Amino acid sequence: MVRSTEALLADKFKEPVRIDIRAFLMACDFETTKRRIAQRQQDPATTSGIITLEEFERGHARLERPSLYEYLEVDTSDESPEADAQRWQQIMDWINATKEAK
Repeated sequence: MVRSTEALLADKFKEPVRIDIRAFLMACDFETTKRRIAQRQQDPATTSGIITLEEFERGHARLERPSLYEYLEVDTSDESPEADAQRWQQIMDWINATKEAK
């Protein structure tokens, strides 16, 4: 799909086009998901209170991981400042490594 899109764009612009996708998927464990949904349901300032755990589970079951490009899956279960810093570093390291590999 990426290659065919590159070809279509190259034809349109009359020069080579390269699509470089660097994506990451942020996910957490089920207990963290349940806690986060419950917290949002209690917060009148957020619109995510309209989703139930069952609705989330139905949507999550239909999620398809990308198969046409590489991506980084990042676990967000630990919400500590240290974990945030580690996640940021993990993402930046992955972006830089994939950039250097190209």
